[in-house]
Amino acid sequence: MGIFIFLWFLLLIIPGFIALLKYSMAFYIMRDNPEIGPLEAISQSIEMMDGHKMRLFVLVLSFIGWFLLGIITFGIGLIWVIPYYRTTIANFYQDLIGNENYSVE
Repeated sequence: MGIFIFLWFLLLIIPGFIALLKYSMAFYIMRDNPEIGPLEAISQSIEMMDGHKMRLFVLVLSFIGWFLLGIITFGIGLIWVIPYYRTTIANFYQDLIGNENYSVE
């Protein structure tokens, strides 16, 4: 996933960020289905994120203040912000597979 994102960032920043949003659920798909490979998880993530990239973008933007606050405190605040952020993204994934009746196989 990191290689693909890096290659998209070589083109421009905007396509790289869009690719980051498209591939963002691949980890969770692989966690739910350990028998599938990384490329299959990426393709399922692209399919899953179709029409939901803006929702995830706004969700990530809502954490900018928290991350800045964590950095201002010399990284100590990040001890609480990073788990909160990761849990929120995991709940976003659960919302996607719950609301869309999307079966990850």
